[in-house]
Amino acid sequence: ESCSNSFHICAFCHEEMPESNMRYHLYLCGSKTNQCPNCQKYVQRAVYNYHLEHNCINIDEDDYQIKPDTRIDEQIQDDESIPCEFCHKQIKFTHYDHHLKVCSGRQRSFDFERSIRDYSTDRQESTSASTASNRFDTDRSLPDVVNTSMQNLNLNERKTSKLEKATALFHTRTSSIRTSLSRNYFPNEVDHVVDNLQFNIILIGSPRVGKSQLINAICGEENLAETSPGLNSCTKEIKCYTLKDDQNRTPGIKPFQINFYDTPGIESWTNQTGQETMKKFIEEKNPICVIYCASPGSFADLTQLQPILQLCKDKQIFCALVCTNMWANVGRDIVIEEFKKQLTFFGQKEEKFFDQGYNRSPHQVTLFGNGALCTMINSIEYYDPDLSPIRKPIQGVDELIHCIMEELDQEKLLGWCNAVLYRRTFWEKIFQKTGGFFSRHFAYIQESFNANNPQNIFEIIKQLFNKNQSQNR
Repeated sequence: ESCSNSFHICAFCHEEMPESNMRYHLYLCGSKTNQCPNCQKYVQRAVYNYHLEHNCINIDEDDYQIKPDTRIDEQIQDDESIPCEFCHKQIKFTHYDHHLKVCSGRQRSFDFERSIRDYSTDRQESTSASTASNRFDTDRSLPDVVNTSMQNLNLNERKTSKLEKATALFHTRTSSIRTSLSRNYFPNEVDHVVDNLQFNIILIGSPRVGKSQLINAICGEENLAETSPGLNSCTKEIKCYTLKDDQNRTPGIKPFQINFYDTPGIESWTNQTGQETMKKFIEEKNPICVIYCASPGSFADLTQLQPILQLCKDKQIFCALVCTNMWANVGRDIVIEEFKKQLTFFGQKEEKFFDQGYNRSPHQVTLFGNGALCTMINSIEYYDPDLSPIRKPIQGVDELIHCIMEELDQEKLLGWCNAVLYRRTFWEKIFQKTGGFFSRHFAYIQESFNANNPQNIFEIIKQLFNKNQSQNR
């Protein structure tokens, strides 16, 4: 009998099926979600066991114990050796887990320390090279402030290289996911899941409100999403724009894929079916976040949006209500006030302000609990000579990225960091604000990456954000 005709049981749903159908079934089945019995989060089946072992806080450890699946362990002899994915040494299977924790901790500590030292060196060189020039303007894009001299050009190229090294540290998460999954699932299927790491972001809004411009601004790509200012540019069906990792920019790192889903505005939901279809789509995609866009000139009744917001709160999916094209109409404040009314049930309101320089008013972001925010943005430079001869700058995109990043859990934070990996202005601002922090607290950061005191990059980043906010107040 052919091997393809033999039957296997799905590790997720326990359905029995031929081996020839198992790969495709596991890919679909693994993308569905199960509710964690401890934290009540909805977690993808493909990483459900990993979530239980590493990310979930067990409320009552005496009543609930995680029993690891030993199917893989039973197939491997105790004296068999496995190559370490960090140092490539052959390690006995019985010692592999302990070695991996120690070795990965050393590797992260070394890479992070080197990145910090390299960046500190660059900051000193940058200060001496730009004594006669103006201070860096954080509100402009990088090409606007690069000096035309060859010396500063080479310096910025080196800074870009160090920036890519620092952001590459986020990708160490994928290697730990592979190790955890290998204990419970078929190795070939684990490779398929990790090699095709995907995250989803859903945008909702009327045509011509600037959703495509926002997508391009978030991921740092000029033409990822097509922009059409004409009156015929109407999104009547769901469109998917995909950002794939460029291996030429980050060699040696597992590729990722970010799917931006551009969905129709709520005014197109003519009946209850529209709401139910959108709710089902959100449950199916389990996105990092849902972003609702509305511009002052095309503001719709938000009554139909309320069930979507309630679903996202129940599923612990972060929501951002964004007033786009903020310079195009004076009605932007009315839009923000309506957004605030819709988000009050998420929790306590908190106002955050970000300095914009040039004597401009600080940019405001309003957060509600840990699950939602509202703000206004302008994704591209705005200029309308009929209204004003003054060009209005890009504003609010980096602040939106920052506030969403602060509120996400570790699993979704990885996807969000991948999505904004190539938005250079955001990472330049982060480096500028944290440069002094690194020099003052380097010993603390180094200790955080000690193998005996494991603390991952995501916790460090959130602490950096909190430190800088307290210093700016």
